[in-house]
Amino acid sequence: MAEHPDLYQVSIRFDALHFSRAALTLNLLVRGGSGEITGSGEISRSLSPVTPPAHIFQLTGHVQPGQSEDVLQVHVSGDYVESAPPPAIGSFVGPFSASCVVDKQWGGQGTFSYGRYNVGRCVVTRIGE
Repeated sequence: MAEHPDLYQVSIRFDALHFSRAALTLNLLVRGGSGEITGSGEISRSLSPVTPPAHIFQLTGHVQPGQSEDVLQVHVSGDYVESAPPPAIGSFVGPFSASCVVDKQWGGQGTFSYGRYNVGRCVVTRIGE
């Protein structure tokens, strides 16, 4: 597949600044010309009870210039799929959204929500391409 100069990939992680039950990893494909974003992600929880990660599929959104030329505003949304912890059987789908303000290196601050949980005041860091 040919490389397109206006497409690039970036992976970022949201870590809460306060005691929280979740962290978020997003793998994004960004179309530079239009700012359209597609991708996937994973919500992990580290506190008891530890449950398997929730997966985010068909993530869509956009990136646009912020209030200064060194800042980007990113907004994405989609649905997450979470499996019920044992001994229960099954999975459920819920709404997901995330927003952040980042610099050109994709570091900054943001928030995300999934289901009935809102995780605010997160540090956003780039973890890969």
